[in-house]
Amino acid sequence: MIASYFGGIRFYAPVRIGQVVEVTARLLYTGPYSMHFGIHLRAHDTDRRKPVLAVHALAVFVGFDEGTKQAIPEWVPLSAEDVSLRDHAERLIRLRNTAQPMMFARRGT
Repeated sequence: MIASYFGGIRFYAPVRIGQVVEVTARLLYTGPYSMHFGIHLRAHDTDRRKPVLAVHALAVFVGFDEGTKQAIPEWVPLSAEDVSLRDHAERLIRLRNTAQPMMFARRGT
């Protein structure tokens, strides 16, 4: 697996020195060769119980073995929340696929 995209980063709160940091990743979508994860970073002081969301991002990993793309087993969402997150990830993929050609065209590449 290699990371092919890391973006959609949103900063919600600062992370301060001495805070406890918790990072979670949740599978949102699988494509033929890729896995899309929602990443949350939460932080809190040691005297507070409830972590505060500090950062959210999207990470996409592509299966590779010896330089060749490898198929990823399809993930089938079961809960209503998982279906909603998968649908949202699909909308982001369509948006990114539409926007990228326009961005490259402006650069002259």
